[in-house]
Amino acid sequence: PLGESVRVEGGVMAGASSSEGQFDLGGPATFRSQIGLTYLAGERTRVGLAFAHYSNAGLYEDNPGAETLFATLGYDF
Repeated sequence: PLGESVRVEGGVMAGASSSEGQFDLGGPATFRSQIGLTYLAGERTRVGLAFAHYSNAGLYEDNPGAETLFATLGYDF
């Protein structure tokens, strides 16, 4: 945490994708690493901005990778 209202959040994920989609990442095995900042906008609501990188982690000869920047909205139940 960065104070009471701001958090740094991150994660990694493994998965599989099809080359029929918008991005061909060189093979079916894919990995995502992500980092972001969130801000406590209300008692149970967080808003944020995150950056993610997708690739096949060098498992295949072609590893073009892709990046995304996106806004996040979270609500604690």
